[in-house]
Amino acid sequence: MQAETLIPLNIKHYTDGDFVADSAFRYHFYLSIAKHKVSCIIADPLNVKVVSLKTFSNPEIDFFKINYDDWKKMSDVLQELKPAYKGKFVLIDNDDCLIAPESLCNIIELEAYYQLHKPVLDNSQMSYSKLHIFTTSAVFNLRNETIKFIRFEMPTADLLHQSQLFIKAIVKSQIEEKDKKIFVNVHEQHIEVLATDGQNLQFYNSFKYDTETDFVYYILSVAEQLGMESNQIQIMLFGDITNKDGAFEMLKKYAARVQFGDKLQQYIYPDAFNQFSSHQHFVLSSCLLCE
Repeated sequence: MQAETLIPLNIKHYTDGDFVADSAFRYHFYLSIAKHKVSCIIADPLNVKVVSLKTFSNPEIDFFKINYDDWKKMSDVLQELKPAYKGKFVLIDNDDCLIAPESLCNIIELEAYYQLHKPVLDNSQMSYSKLHIFTTSAVFNLRNETIKFIRFEMPTADLLHQSQLFIKAIVKSQIEEKDKKIFVNVHEQHIEVLATDGQNLQFYNSFKYDTETDFVYYILSVAEQLGMESNQIQIMLFGDITNKDGAFEMLKKYAARVQFGDKLQQYIYPDAFNQFSSHQHFVLSSCLLCE
């Protein structure tokens, strides 16, 4: 399905009859921006239910590099922002992010910390948001044109990085677990690797990868850093990966157990979410943790 806009977008919509579009005041709205995809999620906080997920994608467009005028050409996306929702949030889904100590409490210190580990983008700004767990913050870098779009079109929205939502969702899902695991959120060109015992953040970082070998190497390196032997390595996968991918088969050769994760069970989801695997759209499905 092609959107009737100056910039062509492939649109997918997952919802059911419980979504009442005219009652925006009941819902919270979440706009997720990734490299080649923008997603709009609507959730009912009172009934702890995700009611709608709509994605807009184009593999030839990098949404982090387009300017504000290009954003204005995507009328289908802009239409989603108009209703007077109860709350609005923007989730940034890129790897230009670090998890930093919360003690670095101002943007100047956070920017200096970021520059020690990653290059700062040209014509950009630093942003940060607190995780409210593990006394850490997410510090991330966005180009000015992206910031301009967010602040002009969603001026009251809370700006967050999806990494903090991933961490919070994993901690929430593993609250009763005692086994040590490595959690991997797979994106198109990078992975997030997380290890936690529920009380402490033992490891978090993102890695760009070009090949399946790179993919597996980074995960096994984290396992080695954590002192895990191959017969102890348990890996839980989320995001853009299937059991037919070569990286999945390769991981099974080196780890005791490799499995796919599941959506948080304390929330209600549309029946339409059965159209994709439960480990996919994990972070977006956990949007209510932004509250």
